[in-house]
Amino acid sequence: MSSTWNLLEASERAERDTEHAVEHLLPFMGAGVPDEALLGPFVEDGQGADRKVVVLVSKHESNNRTAELRHAKSQQDVRKLEDGLKEIHGTLPPGPLYAWANALSDKGRLISRTYASPFLQNAVETQSQFSGAHSALLYVRDGLTQQYLVQRDWHHANELLERTDLLKSDLNMMPYQAVLCYLYYSGLVYSVQSNYSSANRVWSWCLAFPTDSPSHLQLDSLRKLILIKLLNSSRTSPDAMLRGLNPASRSQFARQAQPYLLFAQSYGRRTDSSLTHNILTKYRAQFEADANWGLIKRCMAKQPEFWLENLVKVYTNLPLMAVAQYLDCTEQQAKYHLQNHGKIQAQFYEAKLTDTTIPLPDGIQYKPVSVENATFVKICPQPSTLSASSALSESTSRSQLANQLVQASLAPEHLAKLWSLHTSTLEPPS
Repeated sequence: MSSTWNLLEASERAERDTEHAVEHLLPFMGAGVPDEALLGPFVEDGQGADRKVVVLVSKHESNNRTAELRHAKSQQDVRKLEDGLKEIHGTLPPGPLYAWANALSDKGRLISRTYASPFLQNAVETQSQFSGAHSALLYVRDGLTQQYLVQRDWHHANELLERTDLLKSDLNMMPYQAVLCYLYYSGLVYSVQSNYSSANRVWSWCLAFPTDSPSHLQLDSLRKLILIKLLNSSRTSPDAMLRGLNPASRSQFARQAQPYLLFAQSYGRRTDSSLTHNILTKYRAQFEADANWGLIKRCMAKQPEFWLENLVKVYTNLPLMAVAQYLDCTEQQAKYHLQNHGKIQAQFYEAKLTDTTIPLPDGIQYKPVSVENATFVKICPQPSTLSASSALSESTSRSQLANQLVQASLAPEHLAKLWSLHTSTLEPPS
């Protein structure tokens, strides 16, 4: 889904003046000539070769090969193009190398996955020596993250994400599309591994990144973020999420995410369970087309846990039959949900059941069918594991990133508004 065309256009603009681009990318190398920092000391070969000509010729050839790669139709075509470029990769300025790496990533379906990833990984390692671990490498990192996602290579994916810190990145060096791609694919990597708090964080950042018009990556991030928030904290506030978006694009976001917003609104109410199922039936084709049906099913599997949290707010002791009625399941299933709920402690005991109607949340009434001994459950919330210092650290990190976005020179005009908007959009994980 990475937009190679946008990346190539940005790269070509940045590389029109090769010396200036390399100077900007390698300010700390201290070389008198930018090419020396990138290529090493010049050695006279007796033929009057000029290093600048070598760089520009290599750049021109690389751009031509990259253009050919976009139109490659087979694995053989891709391999032929790559073999012809191996000799000049060491002389390429960063821009053409990034463009080639992302074009290669987009052609991942035509080539062996074990062929694309090593090249992209090598590009990351090579450019890290010149530009540092947290600069314009997102050109390549978003493509490599995508490859790891396709390969389900979680070890290398997590390692790459841990090494990339947007708070230490110079966002002036990167087209916004590269940042969006990286955040989007990072969220996919986290969500597939059920790391919902991290997915919540990076997709919130993706939404908060200002653009002239909503990117398709941001629209899909919103759809997935609504579901991730349900999985992460069993609740979400659609209105608050929309209020945190750019006002000029808010209505478009709302239209594109309408089925997800309806699902979130009905999800938490026990009495709306039939409405939730109707929404799923009506919009299932769209959920599947958006590749979000798997997240929907995860949410539905977690729904009884959310309903149990409603009971904890009201009762500390209840007949197990009352819990089963509220969850609309058998006593055995209710016991399973109680024992496996990560936020609830449950203790079971036997006691005499009185002939008393018990009002449950959402207007549901439990009426014992007979007065006899029954299984009761004592329920209470689990102690919170999130310390105040952790929450403060997360809030500080979000503020630092938002401040960097405000300072980025390549962002659209309304970027300055982000500072006032991000607090309602970037919610800390629960």
